Amino acid sequence: MQKNTCLFIDVWEGQLEIDEAVLKENGVVGMGIRINDMSGGHHMDTNFWRQWNEAVDLIRFPYFVYNPWVDGTENYTWLLENVPPEIKTIAVDVEVRKTGYSAATYAQELAKFMELCKGRWKIIIYTAQWFLPYLSSWPK
Repeated sequence: MQKNTCLFIDVWEGQLEIDEAVLKENGVVGMGIRINDMSGGHHMDTNFWRQWNEAVDLIRFPYFVYNPWVDGTENYTWLLENVPPEIKTIAVDVEVRKTGYSAATYAQELAKFMELCKGRWKIIIYTAQWFLPYLSSWPK
């Protein structure tokens, strides 16, 4: 592995059998654990708390799936009410498309969400290249 790099994995409620000791033995240092799902609206990932507790010996952070069906403030409020109180960093997964939702509105609401988050947590935007057109501009 290159200098200044590390192995991280992400997990969600569908991955129930993870052996953290095997991960560590193979050089994985951390885990992004999905905190929410949006099927039917925001709800806690059913495996979040179990996985959060099992990964205590790894670097860990929650990743939050941003929900374009509600505004930036509602996303922030849900996250604030459900995130482990001790966290310092959160990844924001921006990958969900809402039909008819303009890229400008998406950018504006995500910016509002990020502004609310920035005084509380370090933010990592977690996405992929093919999702970049969903927003007219991305936070710096």
